[in-house]
Amino acid sequence: MSQVMLFNRFLSALNFVYLIAFVSIYVQLPGLYGDNGILPIYASISNDEVHSVQQLFSGQPSLLRLAPQLGLSYAQAAELVASLGCLLAFAACALPWFGSLPVYALLWLLYLSLFSVGQTFMWFQWDILLLEAGFLAIGLSLRLPIEGSDRVSSGLGMFAVKWLLFRLMLASGVVKLTSGCPTWWGLTALDWHYESQCLPTPLAWFSHQLPPWFQALCVVATFVIEIAVPFLFFVPVRAVRKFCFFSQLLLQCSIIVSGNYNFFNLLTICLCLSLLHDDDFSTRKGPRRAAGLKLLEWGISATLFVGLFYLTVRLFSLSVGPDFASTVKLPSA
Repeated sequence: MSQVMLFNRFLSALNFVYLIAFVSIYVQLPGLYGDNGILPIYASISNDEVHSVQQLFSGQPSLLRLAPQLGLSYAQAAELVASLGCLLAFAACALPWFGSLPVYALLWLLYLSLFSVGQTFMWFQWDILLLEAGFLAIGLSLRLPIEGSDRVSSGLGMFAVKWLLFRLMLASGVVKLTSGCPTWWGLTALDWHYESQCLPTPLAWFSHQLPPWFQALCVVATFVIEIAVPFLFFVPVRAVRKFCFFSQLLLQCSIIVSGNYNFFNLLTICLCLSLLHDDDFSTRKGPRRAAGLKLLEWGISATLFVGLFYLTVRLFSLSVGPDFASTVKLPSA
């Protein structure tokens, strides 16, 4: 099935994420990286004079290293780079035809230039994720003048995006367990999360008031969505694909309403588009499929859903008490 339309929507969504990222950096530059900021750029950037492209991208790859040769301070160069990133991202959002290989390459280079000197304030996973997704966009935006190439390239491109999403979600879930944190192993992490996160939203207070059994269920759902569901990303059955998409969407939206993680969750939702196909947005009925194929897909979907539910109930010892409150625990907890 085709993913040409989804491929274009992914690039459009990425343009919007780039815009948010550059605007966010631009408005915070003076306080974070200015000459009198918390972590001024001039104190961390390499002062070696740049004489070649190879030298520019060795060690600390950043266009800001050219600032002295342009007669600019490092803070001024950072504002220039962020401003250019804002303009390019806005143009790509407003003008779909503007998004092309040179534009995505420049957006990636501009963000890399800021990331390389960003120090503590840009050492978050979403900054790395945007650079990786942006690097994929460079190759995916290449259009070959061959008939039918769009269908092939979009399919391969969206598979690469899906693989990135798989790695992100699986790692996000596994690290919670490998960290050895007793709150994750004890399914009590959300009892503390809402009040201990860096930037809670007003709704975080209400989320914190939810009963402990519901918080534990949400932790279980997080483990299932982040560790188990990613392995279903590659099942070529429509019902399974949609289940994967909406489960990931539910998790990301839940995080958005309770905490501010900049563009991280929006970028993750952007990657989730790789789980869908163009036909999922069509109002027209597609060609009739053989009854045997439909039965096979139904059987695969039912087996996977029932199996996932059964394993979740058994692994976490889920049960419902007389007051309809659930009890849940890990066998080793």
